[in-house]
Amino acid sequence: MMRVSVPLLALSIAASAYAQYKTVNPAVKKVVESVSEERISEILKKLEGFETRNIFSEDDSPTRGIGAARRSSLRQLQGEEERPHRA
Repeated sequence: MMRVSVPLLALSIAASAYAQYKTVNPAVKKVVESVSEERISEILKKLEGFETRNIFSEDDSPTRGIGAARRSSLRQLQGEEERPHRA
């Protein structure tokens, strides 16, 4: 009788765990819905403008290389630079 109870218990625990993740977290849903293909494309085009993705590229140039891209991203996160707008 114990053999049958263990698989049933495991099955009920698994079903319960699945039910927890079936409900969508509203905060996660909002973040996922805010992602757009256009926005990602705009960000990638902006990063291409720094002419290189090499991590050993110029760090002190204001317009080229990884340093310029890093500073631009930081300004954007701090709200000092206009973000590409969403359509």
